[in-house]
Amino acid sequence: MLHQPVLISEVLTQMIPTQEPGSPPRTILDATAGYGGHASQIYQQLSTGSSLILMDRDPQAVTYLQTQLLSWRELWCKQHAQQMDDAPKVILVCERFSQLKITLKDMGISHVHSILADLGVSSPQIDQGHRGFSFQRPGPLDMRMNPNDPITAYDVIHTASEEELAHMFWTYGEEPRSRRVAQAIVKKRSASSINTTTELAALVCDTIHYPRRSKRHPATRIFQALRIHINAELDELKTLLHESFELLCASTGRLGVISFHSLEDRLVKQHMKKLCLILPPDSDLSDHFSGPLGCPDQHPLPQAHLIKPFPIIASAHEIAKNPRSRSAKLRIIKRADHSLEQS
Repeated sequence: MLHQPVLISEVLTQMIPTQEPGSPPRTILDATAGYGGHASQIYQQLSTGSSLILMDRDPQAVTYLQTQLLSWRELWCKQHAQQMDDAPKVILVCERFSQLKITLKDMGISHVHSILADLGVSSPQIDQGHRGFSFQRPGPLDMRMNPNDPITAYDVIHTASEEELAHMFWTYGEEPRSRRVAQAIVKKRSASSINTTTELAALVCDTIHYPRRSKRHPATRIFQALRIHINAELDELKTLLHESFELLCASTGRLGVISFHSLEDRLVKQHMKKLCLILPPDSDLSDHFSGPLGCPDQHPLPQAHLIKPFPIIASAHEIAKNPRSRSAKLRIIKRADHSLEQS
């Protein structure tokens, strides 16, 4: 399985710079390891004694990664002229990233140097029709990132009320014709069940008529909304943003998030902006942060600094090679070092 990572050059240069021989070991966390697109190249930049923690909620992805680790180590040894025993350590964890704080605590790890999260669905998941993510490939209405989760898209389509469906399509898909699609689904399911991705996509196409010049498939927003709802993606992201920052090493820790649509990017942008603001000690936000921000007798200081004042986007060259990268936005913050300010 091949997954072409987006913004890989930017991730490596801005978050995981190559270590010189003899550099102190680092611990890197890829919270959405998927099929190893970013992780395989991050691994090659680590030094002896470093660790790469790979998390993913999809057990199929974790199983695939397990088969790739030996080739990663062999390549590292060849490039660094080292023995296999010197290769960086890899820890695989099948878990959703909202559990990263608990997961690291169970490992006895208190801080990491970098955390990367590449949001959304991976190319292999989309390409596998039986996973039900794509309206362009026939398959069951599934859409679970972890096939062991209990609720499928089929369950939602056939049990949610018209009002609930309309709210979901508007909130998570920003679909202006959300109510019309919800009405069509309820009417259709009262006569016969909607079993496959192509059946649902056809129903949406019959309900929403885009101008011919539109490049967006009418079912795009509906499938996005269902996927986000079933996998609780925005709730997962909120937890990641609030819990990951305190896990970063002081002064050197970096958090990078790649988003693919406005709902995700808005959450990331707002949270990172709050961390970088100088706020009064009595601010409602002070409860979320540790350090000077919550101390009324100290001058409030920003908890982080933006690596770039704007999101990092793909170059025209990358977009030509990988069209999926067109909508990708990478935002990175670095944990602030207040040692100099307070000395």
